[in-house]
Amino acid sequence: RWVCIIRKGAIMIPEIVEQLQKQLQQQTEQCSHQKSHHQDADYITWSWVCTKLLKLLSKYPSGVTPAIILSELYQELQNSGGRLPTTSIKSRKRVTVSSVLDLKTLAYESVLEVCAQSPYEIPGTTTRIVHLAECEDDTRYIEMYLHKKFYDMSCILTSHSLRMTCCRLVPEMVTRARGGRRPSLRLLPTEVVVIVLDPAEGHQYQNSFLPLEHLQLGCITQPDYIQNIFAKVIDIGSEEVVHTPDGTAFNRLIVQLLGHARSGETTPLILWDQYVGFARLFDKGDMLYLEQPYAKPTSDGHLCLEHGPATVMYVVPFEPSQEVVPSQHPNQQTPIRVKKMDDGKLDFASYPERLMITDIVPNMISGVLFAQCLQVHRKELVVEDDGAIVEKYKLLIADQTGSIILCTLDPGFRTFERVHRNQVSVEC
Repeated sequence: RWVCIIRKGAIMIPEIVEQLQKQLQQQTEQCSHQKSHHQDADYITWSWVCTKLLKLLSKYPSGVTPAIILSELYQELQNSGGRLPTTSIKSRKRVTVSSVLDLKTLAYESVLEVCAQSPYEIPGTTTRIVHLAECEDDTRYIEMYLHKKFYDMSCILTSHSLRMTCCRLVPEMVTRARGGRRPSLRLLPTEVVVIVLDPAEGHQYQNSFLPLEHLQLGCITQPDYIQNIFAKVIDIGSEEVVHTPDGTAFNRLIVQLLGHARSGETTPLILWDQYVGFARLFDKGDMLYLEQPYAKPTSDGHLCLEHGPATVMYVVPFEPSQEVVPSQHPNQQTPIRVKKMDDGKLDFASYPERLMITDIVPNMISGVLFAQCLQVHRKELVVEDDGAIVEKYKLLIADQTGSIILCTLDPGFRTFERVHRNQVSVEC
């Protein structure tokens, strides 16, 4: 949660946001049309433009021209591969093959989702090259040195879409078909790859993968590779540094898998060092299929899993249900849908229009509300379950559709002490 307080020119902000939204949408549609007649541009939401604009204005407090604003916002879209930030882990860092070729750069943390063509060997060597292209448009591709781990998996790699990260881009001289050499870009091999399955394929794979909760823990007495298993991702932790007694440091990230559906007991999947990047390739709710996972029994009789050199990972993405919400425009032809989470909450991160007070519904999250503060109530101190004391504020806010009391908790940032009557704030 953050609050942006605007003291001057606030009345013009919604109109400016709508204008920028239209201009950015036109530019992205033109760019997508030039690159591919089959590729639709992502819809740019009002909330995304509003929050980016306000952060840009705070970056340039002395003022900034409309041309610079438009250029900065469009550049941010380009740097993200034309994809808007979402609550999804993989989508936040995802880039396209076209953006890599155009920008000639690729961040190590970026995620590529591609389709592969049949690998071929470089003459005189055993090294294999694979062409990677967007699954919706294969007119542009980039070559990658295939990791030896996947040499015997050509059929699987070329029949599914792939998600990969920890890629490094290198310039090389490639021999032309008609002789001569030309500069080109290639990706160095990476084993941080997951194979994406659709739900129907996931059900087929269950014939050769064992549910994690059916695993016989008593049969695992020492660390070793075990049979293929599948389980649901319950939680994805944060990367941390672990120090050993001899002074060695390792990077570690723990993914919690559902070990037993009835009890809710989880089993940790521990990702070490170079395998930490796998956490960028799936989300909470996804179903993971682990081929030859590495298992270690713990001292308390439980089990922890690891991704080893022989492990291959498949994922069936979780598709949340959607709910239709009303539009502010009576002539809106296409229904507006938002994600409905497992706990019943409605995720308004992708809501395309400006969110008004009359649009607020129970259990909504990730909304951006632009409103005027009419009254600030006296703060209260609240003790949370863990004993922490936070400040609770109530604000009466309003827009042209109505008013509402906003209740929010401020964990020590003292943000709301700067909010006064008649100021305009943006609540996220």
